[in-house]
Amino acid sequence: MYKVVNARSKLLIPLTVSSAVSPKPVIFISPPWTTFFKEEKVLLTCDGFHFYAPGKTQWYQNGKILQDISGNNITINKSGKYRCKTNNSPLSDIIKLTFVQDSLILRIPYLVFEGDSLILRCQEKNNHHLTKVKYYKNSKSFSTFNQSSDVVIPQASLSNRSSYHCTALKNMIWKKSDEVTLNIHELFSRPVLETIDSQPIEGSPVTLSCKVWIPPEKSSIQLLFSFFRDPGAILLGQTRTQELQISKLWMEDSGFYWCKVETVSLLVSKRSRPIRMSVKRIPISGVHIEVQPQGGHVMEGQKLVLLCSVAGGSGTITFSWHREGTEASLGKKIQRSLVAEFVFSAIRENDAGIYYCTADNNSSLIPSHSVTITVRKTPVAGDLTYSEVWSALQGKEGAADVSKKPPDDKDCSVIYSVIKKTKTLGDSTGNSRSASESNGDTADGYVMLS
Repeated sequence: MYKVVNARSKLLIPLTVSSAVSPKPVIFISPPWTTFFKEEKVLLTCDGFHFYAPGKTQWYQNGKILQDISGNNITINKSGKYRCKTNNSPLSDIIKLTFVQDSLILRIPYLVFEGDSLILRCQEKNNHHLTKVKYYKNSKSFSTFNQSSDVVIPQASLSNRSSYHCTALKNMIWKKSDEVTLNIHELFSRPVLETIDSQPIEGSPVTLSCKVWIPPEKSSIQLLFSFFRDPGAILLGQTRTQELQISKLWMEDSGFYWCKVETVSLLVSKRSRPIRMSVKRIPISGVHIEVQPQGGHVMEGQKLVLLCSVAGGSGTITFSWHREGTEASLGKKIQRSLVAEFVFSAIRENDAGIYYCTADNNSSLIPSHSVTITVRKTPVAGDLTYSEVWSALQGKEGAADVSKKPPDDKDCSVIYSVIKKTKTLGDSTGNSRSASESNGDTADGYVMLS
């Protein structure tokens, strides 16, 4: 029912050249924390060279130009909001870094995405040894250690967004860090399933596009796409193809469609909202019946075909053939085609009559005009004899055959005349004569009939 044709794969992210918004540079932090001790040094890298030609990099702190350098790295040790730009690029997003004089801080990664491994680190200045370390989420303790230890979350999710802090015991004194907010970023947006026409004409092609937004920091991620139709029919599963092209969509294919996007590791998976596809049916029009051979005049025993066709209509069409004066249908055919045939393999004399057909696609039932079938009775050997007068195959006349056997037409087409046996009559003188003797058309007691 469904066929993927000319499948194409592309990630609809705001990093393509055709995007209406120019891509922004991205700032990377090393080490990748948000909070640092005073006098610690942090390396910032402005990554935008794969979009723009190498050149000077401008760094901004709290909205003011900090440096204009030829490279793309800078080392800082002061709190503030930092941004950068390269050549003619737009400004990067803001990163906020904090340098504190506290003796205990909770380090959390600056940039965490869904599915990433996440580390929380309760650390004392100069990395002194700690005991009785506790971690808190929204002021509730969730992990305790007897010595300095990190909390590892193997797979970050949006539910990990929260406020965190830690406490630790050093030299019999309890210390507490400031609260920090952990922000988990979406690895990719919730997909959106789109199509140009949600009410296509039955039998026409349809393209479904599953679109997602990917942050520039994760532009190299590999995703798998799946397409579904409720209730749970899989149209295309776990492929890198972002578009599903259906060659023909039928009335029974109407319903809700949706797509799912997931990482190759299957750790992060999201599905789109469903869209409704309502397929429009073309009503039946121009029903026509045709007889083969043309004219509807046949000899008994010959093959006769009734062709029923429609000029317009879509979907599954039910063709039915009828004879006037009878209620029952002679036969039906249900198919996705604009023409169908009903065959008399060997028509009989009592099959003569007036015939018509109907076509129906559950939208409208339309009858055709009528045709008349005339059946001539086949001559019977013994009562008739045949005179072969011309052979279409040999192209010459043949001698008369009075054997009372029909000529063998297996190998050639034969035209023949029929000669009927005459009735012998007696006159008053006792002499016999032929009933057709006066016209002289006799041959061995038989007379030619026209």
